[in-house]
Parts: sequence; structure tokens; C-alpha cells
Amino acid sequence: MRVLLKAKRTGHYCSGAGKLAADHRKALEFESIPAAVKLALSDQLPDAEIALRCQHLACEVPLPVLPEWCELGRGQVGILGGFALVNSPLACGGARMVPTMFKP
Repeated sequence: MRVLLKAKRTGHYCSGAGKLAADHRKALEFESIPAAVKLALSDQLPDAEIALRCQHLACEVPLPVLPEWCELGRGQVGILGGFALVNSPLACGGARMVPTMFKP
């Protein structure tokens, strides 16, 4: 699972300091969702969203930039729309989504 930052309005990905790229393969990849959120908040990117990309399924899951996700530490879980967002050192890229029966 790749963790990227994406501009909602244009659909382009953050590829470096003040740079955007249309191709997700040129995007800056973050170690974790909290790392991406911290950059979006510190650089004041109001149009940013998290883009989780799964290479094996060729899909992308958009997530909002939420300040409380900065505090999501390793091994903690956040619930999002029927999925548990697990920030785990065992997960590729530091984060993975697993189905859950909990409701947000």
C-alpha cells in the first residue's frame, strides 16, 4: 500500500516541495498516513487528501486529511467507513486497511 498526497481539485500528486505530478508513479511516497497528514498541515495544503494506492489491485482509496491522524501511533487503529486503518510496522508503507464490523 502506497501513501500519497493528492490535490483534490486537479487530481495531481505531491511530488516534492511545492511540486505536483499528474502521474502517481512520480509522487512522493510517505512512510505513514500521519507523516502525510503532518506535511499537508505544516505546508498548509487545504486542497490535499490522502491517496492510498494498492499496486496489486490497481485501485486508489481517497481519505480526508484529519489532524487527529497525526497522533495515530504504530499499532493503533482508526475506523473509516467499515475498514480499520491499521498503522502497523508489518504493513507495507506503514499502513493497511482491513475489513471490520465496526461503524464510524
